[in-house]
Amino acid sequence: MEGKSVFEILDFVGHPLRTKTNLNGEVSLILEGMNDHVRASYCNACPVLQDGDHQILIHDAAVLAAYFGLPKDQSKMFSWEKMEFNERVVEIMNTLSANHTTSFTKLL
Repeated sequence: MEGKSVFEILDFVGHPLRTKTNLNGEVSLILEGMNDHVRASYCNACPVLQDGDHQILIHDAAVLAAYFGLPKDQSKMFSWEKMEFNERVVEIMNTLSANHTTSFTKLL
């Protein structure tokens, strides 16, 4: 798992309304419209997202992945769309914990 991003571990893609991809295929986050909970996790993760010298804690990673990401697997999308935001966060935390991963250096 070393070196994989949170999205790679979860097999996620960027949410089309909350991320944008440039011509080089690089994905960036759209920061407008975040609620206070997501904004707090983003602020905690900012040093990692900017320079990679720190680690994103599991809760912040789960919140950001739930907000900015979607499962790649279309069969998982139906249940994902029915979940409340906090249920998505818990689902992601359970998945990351099952892999014995508690902090990350990359989100996307």
